[in-house]
Amino acid sequence: MARASGWLFSLFMCLVLAVASSVTVVYPQPWPVPAPKQKADCYKSVTETPRKCAAQVLQALLYGDVHITKDCCEALRRVGEETCSICHMCRSIG
Repeated sequence: MARASGWLFSLFMCLVLAVASSVTVVYPQPWPVPAPKQKADCYKSVTETPRKCAAQVLQALLYGDVHITKDCCEALRRVGEETCSICHMCRSIG
């Protein structure tokens, strides 16, 4: 009887090892780090311009609705924030 239980234990261990070796472990991949985007801050363009101009800049940034007046563009040029996309649009206004 001892010999049969030893044989069954050995068979059981072989089966466990066979199952364990067939299991593949998938390790979590690190999150992909996005490439740094071009900095397009418009902080100064909003905080250092008159309220009316700041409102126009915020509306343009939030809604994509660009209705910037010539006076506002002049104020934006004085601020000199070249990375703000709204400042680039003012170049066409003149």
